[in-house]
Amino acid sequence: IAKLYVLKLFIKIPPKKFNPHKGWRLNFFGGIFMNNFRTYNLSILFYKECEKLHVSSCLRNQLTRASSSIALNLAEGRGRKTLLDQKHFFQIALGSARECKAILDLTINTPKNLINQADSICAHIYKLIKNAC
Repeated sequence: IAKLYVLKLFIKIPPKKFNPHKGWRLNFFGGIFMNNFRTYNLSILFYKECEKLHVSSCLRNQLTRASSSIALNLAEGRGRKTLLDQKHFFQIALGSARECKAILDLTINTPKNLINQADSICAHIYKLIKNAC
């Protein structure tokens, strides 16, 4: 009986407007996987590309933290229940994406595809914020 009670504490109930056709899959405990969250996946790819970029040492740490912050805030925002909470974390992710864009503008010989990725992520996050209103 004690084990059953403990399991009930960790089960998350999906939101009322839950739509399984929007790219969500539930695991055994009701947690939501994010493998079909396109903006999150783009931010992961962007982070990996930023890791490969040769940047001056003073900007490298800032670029690494800002590019990882995009993915982390998107994940945390998607896990929030209210639209207001989601919007807050998406706005932080947008700020981090713009910070990455500024660092790429400061860097000499930045690949054009990386700048395009940053622009694309900013556009995706902006759309998420507009849809959360």
